[in-house]
Amino acid sequence: MTVSNTPRRAGPYRGDGTSVAYPFAFRIFATNDLRVYIADTDGNERELARSEYTVNADIAAQPRHPGGSIRLHAPLPDGHLLTIISKMDYVQPTEFTNSGGFYPAVLNDSLDRQTIYVQQLEEIQSRSIVGAVNGGSSTQLNRSEERRVGKECRS
Repeated sequence: MTVSNTPRRAGPYRGDGTSVAYPFAFRIFATNDLRVYIADTDGNERELARSEYTVNADIAAQPRHPGGSIRLHAPLPDGHLLTIISKMDYVQPTEFTNSGGFYPAVLNDSLDRQTIYVQQLEEIQSRSIVGAVNGGSSTQLNRSEERRVGKECRS
């Protein structure tokens, strides 16, 4: 199965002081492909260390059933925000040789990685300030970011 145009992020989820499990719906190749960030009520953000959460995902089933959840070792405090993003290393680990067998699943995985890399860059770019297309000194918040932020703040 191919990678859909699912955003490479989940959240932000608002903490209630008791919840510890938070889902994500995008494909990963390994549990290290995720990064989890929290922001306190003052907006101070930090990346969680891997020792602060576990990832629950069936890696073998990811092509057909992407996603999973992270589970915090301590509840997210009331009012804090949590966001999960994809952070795969930009590498090409697949090598095709003349004498090897051709397995479509290997090719699909390789192409899925390329799609995921583009989606990761799109997610980063959606949080960026961009310059005018025709040059000049004007800058603006990326329009897709304005739509996403407006939508999330209502939830």
